[in-house]
Amino acid sequence: MEIAMNDLSPNVRVALMSKNEVIALIGIITDTEGGVLTRVDPRATPPIATSRCDTPARARRLFNRSLRSSIENGWQIFYDGIPLEG
Repeated sequence: MEIAMNDLSPNVRVALMSKNEVIALIGIITDTEGGVLTRVDPRATPPIATSRCDTPARARRLFNRSLRSSIENGWQIFYDGIPLEG
C-alpha cells in the first residue's frame, strides 16, 4: 500500500514503550484501503518488523493486540498518540 499524502488522509498512531532501560516502538498508519503496522525493538532480529493489513480494522486490531501483549510482557507505555514533530 503506497500512501500519497495529498490523496488520502491517513490515520497515524505511535506507542513508545520501555522495559529494563530498552525503548521500543509500535506504530500504525491506516487509510481507507488498509494499514501498516511497524514494530521497532532493538533486541529483536531484525530490529524492525512491518506487517501489512488489507483493512484498516484488521490493522487496528493487530496494533491493539500488540500493545496488550507488550503490557502483559512487562513493557510500560510512556507515549501513545500521534507522532510529534519538533
